[in-house]
Amino acid sequence: MTWRVVPVALLLAACDGDLPVERTGEPARVAQPPIRQAVLFRAAQAEDATRRRFVARVEAARTVEAAFEVGGTLAELPIREGQTIPAGERIAALQQTDYVLAEREARVNVRLTQSDYERKRSLLARRGISESAVDDARAQADLARVRAAQAKERLRKTVLYAPFDAYIAQRRVDNHTKVQPTMPVARLLDLSVLHLVASVPETLLATLNASDIEKLEASFAAAPERRFPVQYLEHRGEADPVAQTFEVTFTLQPPDGMNLLPGMTATVDLRLRGDAPGTDLGLRVPPGALVTAADGSFAVWQVDEATNQVSRRAVRVDASGGGGIRVIAGLEDGALIVASGVNLLRDGMRVTSLEN
Repeated sequence: MTWRVVPVALLLAACDGDLPVERTGEPARVAQPPIRQAVLFRAAQAEDATRRRFVARVEAARTVEAAFEVGGTLAELPIREGQTIPAGERIAALQQTDYVLAEREARVNVRLTQSDYERKRSLLARRGISESAVDDARAQADLARVRAAQAKERLRKTVLYAPFDAYIAQRRVDNHTKVQPTMPVARLLDLSVLHLVASVPETLLATLNASDIEKLEASFAAAPERRFPVQYLEHRGEADPVAQTFEVTFTLQPPDGMNLLPGMTATVDLRLRGDAPGTDLGLRVPPGALVTAADGSFAVWQVDEATNQVSRRAVRVDASGGGGIRVIAGLEDGALIVASGVNLLRDGMRVTSLEN
């Protein structure tokens, strides 16, 4: 019985540290998390916060789907895509035979009903017919004139004319095609004035007044050295539900020597007065440094230069300027942040610069 107790006592003594244990002479090592290499960036003051730049798309001032109000078979379609035709120029015409005959028949019916009415009116004067019969004849004559006017109008609508100086963006059908009423025949664009549509951040639209704008200009990739004055026209009353930006429309007179068409892109430069709201200088950071949360807010990973550990910092941004993202709150000048691969980071993770 005693022999069985001794090993247990010895074991307990070893657990208490009374018995010698084998040691290697080295302290136990605790596993350290790996150091991740990353591109680092030092946030710096923006050079000019009075300048905002937006990418805009070119749109026509008016877009019309030209269509007949009556049906039939196309007899003329002289237009070509890419050409501009003056206001009042013929776009297309239907075969008119049936409409011409219907209009003639209506005119003949007008003469017949008018003659009948006059004959019955003379009979009424001699007491040879009732007054109600004369009233019916007059109603038939009036109805015939209405139907004749309708037939004449239908005949007129067999020809389509340009409602303005129209650029033919697309020919929807081919000649000799049978078309139905309201079926588009051609897509017409009014390029006498161009619209530039840009997405503007809510932070700018909420504080900006027309008096704060010093200059509005547009440029195009085809002629980057040229600047064209633009005018504010309107802005959409509701924000985009995802981007939280508002569509703002500017107008531009078509510049000489350039063939600007809808779908092309432009850059709109907005110059604000130095004392305008929102012109305080922020910090410029690269777009890849931003982390987007589920609620649409933004953050960056700031590096503690003493420990090389990263921590998440919530920031407010304004992307309306050129050359990157402008941080307007949440970050100090000169802060070291991670510029790429931010979705792989966690709080407390250590990083080192790829340049080291």
